[in-house]
Amino acid sequence: MIPDQLLRLAINRLSILRPAEKRSLEDLVDTESLFRSLTTSLLGQIVGRTLSPMNASGEELLKAAERDARFLRSRNCTFFSQSDDRYPGQLREIYDAPYLLFVRGVLPSLAEPLAAIVGTRKPTASALVATRALARDLARSGVPIISGLALGIDAIAHQGAMDGAHQSASGTVPTGAILGSGIDVTAPAPNRGLAGAILDA
Repeated sequence: MIPDQLLRLAINRLSILRPAEKRSLEDLVDTESLFRSLTTSLLGQIVGRTLSPMNASGEELLKAAERDARFLRSRNCTFFSQSDDRYPGQLREIYDAPYLLFVRGVLPSLAEPLAAIVGTRKPTASALVATRALARDLARSGVPIISGLALGIDAIAHQGAMDGAHQSASGTVPTGAILGSGIDVTAPAPNRGLAGAILDA
């Protein structure tokens, strides 16, 4: 088992490997010196297929992982792998589930009910009104709203959740955004303010 998180960040940077292959490598590589010795040929033997050349040497990947760790600390971000209890159980079940999940802010409890609201980026006016009201009422009742921070229905669901939080007894913001773009990019750009509002709350 890997003793420190730096190796996980370095393994994550091996873009030639699939997520499941990264998990297999994690089980075999437990020191930085061993990671530095990895070659494309050795990786290919470990995963059982011919690979494109590594995108960087093991040493370069470890240095990049150190930069990643500094970035994560500067943005108050955390990350965890599938061996962590915080990794959603159902997400583990999908084909080639992400090797690592990166988090900014506070995760809602996965033991409590959550509601996912996603939809079109070009909703009708009535769909916007209905979505905001639904998200507001669920949040007011303490049910966190999960969406994707996309334009349209996703954004209005987050806004409705924040409306409901302001009206709830706890005053917390029960909403979380799942980003496909990575922790270092808030996309789409028009929703950066919304992302900041969620984090600030």
